Amino acid sequence: MPFHEICFPRCGLWLRHLGRRALPVDANHVHLFHRGEVHRVSHPTGCGDRNTGILIAADVLAEISIAAPGSRDPEAPFGVTHFPVDAATYAHHGALLAAARGDAEPIVVEERALQLAAALVRKSRDVRPARAVLKSHRDLAEQARVLLAEQLDHPLQLTDLAAALGTSSFHLCRVLRKHVGTSIGQYRQQLRLRRALVWLTETSDALDLIAARTGFADRSHLSRAFAKAFGHSPTRFRRRLEHRAPV
Repeated sequence: MPFHEICFPRCGLWLRHLGRRALPVDANHVHLFHRGEVHRVSHPTGCGDRNTGILIAADVLAEISIAAPGSRDPEAPFGVTHFPVDAATYAHHGALLAAARGDAEPIVVEERALQLAAALVRKSRDVRPARAVLKSHRDLAEQARVLLAEQLDHPLQLTDLAAALGTSSFHLCRVLRKHVGTSIGQYRQQLRLRRALVWLTETSDALDLIAARTGFADRSHLSRAFAKAFGHSPTRFRRRLEHRAPV
């Protein structure tokens, strides 16, 4: 691949195989791929996936890297394979996707993509090196992430999740929080909200239907959670996309 790539997962879940490690790829993280990187993917849940990829030429990324503090190897400028993506950045990705699929001029889409890419390169420089963790803890957290994504639109008891992973509820909560920085409930809620944002961006479906598809009790439940996470209600978010206003 002659380009570096910044990947925003939108729906589904897949595994990015790096050596012996199978890294879950879901919407709570942005993934970074260097040009020429050799890897393989698999789909443990059989649900497929959809992603947004921003391809960046090496010379362009070199310019971005020079402008960002902490320059790196030009052949591996990101320094990390992935990092958590905040709600505001994910919303900007949704707006970019809507512009690319709408009637926005290519030059506008390209400029927005470049701005988003530059912001993400800067964010990647702030990612602290991961602390050494027990392989068993890392594997448990990553297996839990797979099951959370697979059961996203279904009720899920903590005891059932822990039993499926062969551990206790307390141990699972402690390990996952240490691994991803949030509680299990918060992590799952983030996945649901990003799935809802994608549905708002890609379809004209009613909020009742989107709420049902993403595991919310009803449209009111979805609206409250969405506004808290992204700063706009689903209706206002969709309206701003239609008018190409900043989100």
